[in-house]
Amino acid sequence: MTTMLLIRHGANDWVHGRLAGRIPGIHLNDVGRQQAQAVAQRLHDIPLVAVYASPLDRTMETAQAIVQEREMTITQVPALREVDYGEWQGAELKVPKCAWCRHSISYAPLMVNTTCLPWCHTPISSNWRVHTISACTWISFSVSKSQRAL
Repeated sequence: MTTMLLIRHGANDWVHGRLAGRIPGIHLNDVGRQQAQAVAQRLHDIPLVAVYASPLDRTMETAQAIVQEREMTITQVPALREVDYGEWQGAELKVPKCAWCRHSISYAPLMVNTTCLPWCHTPISSNWRVHTISACTWISFSVSKSQRAL
C-alpha cells in the first residue's frame, strides 16, 4: 500500500495578512524556512520515493528543503495549487460578515469588504477539493505499492 504524506508549505509574509491564493512570487519568510527545515529533519530517516508539489514558489521552497539532502527531484503538479480566489487574491484578511461563511471557514479569517466570500453558497471550494483528490489519486498510482510519496 502506498503511504502519502501531505505537507503544507511553510509560513510567508502574507499569512494572517493577505489572501495569497495562486499569486506567484510569494516566498517563505524566515519562519517558513525554519519550518521547512524542521519538517525536513523530521522526515530525514523516512525513505521517500517521490516528492510532488504545487508549482507555487512557497511550496517548491518547502519541498526543496525536504529533498535537499536526498538524490531526488520535485515533480510539480499544477492540480495541487491553492484555490483560485479570483479578484479576492491579494485582499486583506478579516472575518467575513456572513454567518454561513464564518461557520464554513471558521479555522481561517477572511475578508469583510463584501458580505460573503466570492464562492459563498456555491460549489467552488468543493470543486477545488475534487481536483486535489484527483491529483492525490494520480500520485498514488504513480508510485509503486508499499512506498512513500510526499
